[in-house]
Amino acid sequence: MFAWTMKGKLKKMLSSLSKNQIEIDILSVSEDLSSCSSKLGGLPACPSDFVWPTYQVTKKGETKELPLAFLAQFNLKELSEYDTEGLLPKTGILSFFYELESMKWGLSPEDKGCAKVFYFEDESLLQPCSLPENLDKEFCIPEMPLVFTSKKSVPDWEEYDLYDSSVEYENDFYNEVKADFLGCDEKKSCKLLGYADVLQDAMPRECELVSRGFDLDNGPARLTEEEKQSVAAACKGWVLLFQTGTISSDDYELMFGDSGKIYFYIKKEDLSAKKFDNVWLIMQCY
Repeated sequence: MFAWTMKGKLKKMLSSLSKNQIEIDILSVSEDLSSCSSKLGGLPACPSDFVWPTYQVTKKGETKELPLAFLAQFNLKELSEYDTEGLLPKTGILSFFYELESMKWGLSPEDKGCAKVFYFEDESLLQPCSLPENLDKEFCIPEMPLVFTSKKSVPDWEEYDLYDSSVEYENDFYNEVKADFLGCDEKKSCKLLGYADVLQDAMPRECELVSRGFDLDNGPARLTEEEKQSVAAACKGWVLLFQTGTISSDDYELMFGDSGKIYFYIKKEDLSAKKFDNVWLIMQCY
């Protein structure tokens, strides 16, 4: 009887936390896409005055400006029917970039700039932009068309306590109830919005701490009780914008760390204000 009561309580909580996510299927066979179509890789659609983003890396005493790799672009008009909560702009292009040689984890304030998101509101002003000549061929992702589906999303066990700390559930129990609530336990590696598929620790907390200047590369942040309460409240303001795992086609594979994923997070108010320059990237792997 107790187990049934706990399951009912958890299902009720998951229902209140449920969000919409846009799941992405990556097609391995390329199609003839327009320059502003949603896609992974290929050439990004950019304005004529677009300046390709770079990230400064120091290795063995040598400092270099490395070009970010173009990961993906999303035509928001194509996405609008799947964005059931209306979180994204209705039109325009959203483009994602990440520096792949250093593959920063996003756990230090110094990682700022290793990932960028650009929002181009008027797609009629855009044209295909050539990749930088000094971008390693390994990081030139081939063009892959995308297919979208709208699905329910709830937090993974690792992030549940950010939203409800009143009960501490066992991992296996939580995942069983979660799978039952969603109707399946299948996960898509690539998606927009919803909750992240967590491989390690809770990322909204990491985003908030790093944005406050804490360097998590050097170990856990030491917080006062007041800071702990402030961070806990602020964590709820971070939302997942985009995540992807290994990108592969017939003759290409790009892996993040050891079969890991990268996650672009943004604060709710910045998303509403279309301030996509304020995103923060986290990488996690096994």
